[in-house]
Amino acid sequence: MIHLAIDHGKKFSHAIALTDDGEICFDEQIPTTYEGLASIKEALTAGEPVHSTIEAGWNHLWTDTPNTLDYERMRDVKEGLLNVLQNAD
Repeated sequence: MIHLAIDHGKKFSHAIALTDDGEICFDEQIPTTYEGLASIKEALTAGEPVHSTIEAGWNHLWTDTPNTLDYERMRDVKEGLLNVLQNAD
């Protein structure tokens, strides 16, 4: 099994993936784009199950209007990450 952690940021995210034996198989800062997230999938062993967690602080979802969450961005982030992870072979 691969254990994947992503620290999600507005423009860049950091991802690290480890095997059950503790071997690091991915440890990079990536652009927070579909292509950046897809680079994680490409680096992992095809067919290996992935257990993942995502850390995203509240400040990355705030808009320019005080006390207003950017729900569209929240949806896009969730859908993008799920799309990449669910399409992992």
